[in-house]
Order: sequence, then C-alpha cells, then structure tokens
Amino acid sequence: MPIVSGVQRKLDLGDATAMQKAIDAVWAAQPEWAATNPQKRARVFFKFKEPVEVSMDELVHTL
Repeated sequence: MPIVSGVQRKLDLGDATAMQKAIDAVWAAQPEWAATNPQKRARVFFKFKEPVEVSMDELVHTL
C-alpha cells in the first residue's frame, strides 16, 4: 500500500461538556450492563470488533 502524506481527515475535538455527557451516559448505563449475562456482554464486544477487524487495513492507513 503506498504511503500517502498530507491531511487525510479532520475531526472536531470534544469539549468539557461533551466529555461530561459521555461520562454521565456511562454511569447511567453501568447498572444494566453489570446485570447483563457475561455471555451476552461477550457477544456485544465480538459484534463491535467484527467491523474493526474487517477494516483493519483501511483504519491503519487512515491513522
């Protein structure tokens, strides 16, 4: 794969308000997640990692 120099993508960085919103969402979701069967939690993580693995070359190139 050829090396490409220069800006590939731009994104806006979050601020303190966005960070607090994310933290609040995590705390709100935690009790239900903790009560979820470990096998079901594992399935959620495997579903999350599938598209990451499929796109690994593209992700590495972008990063």
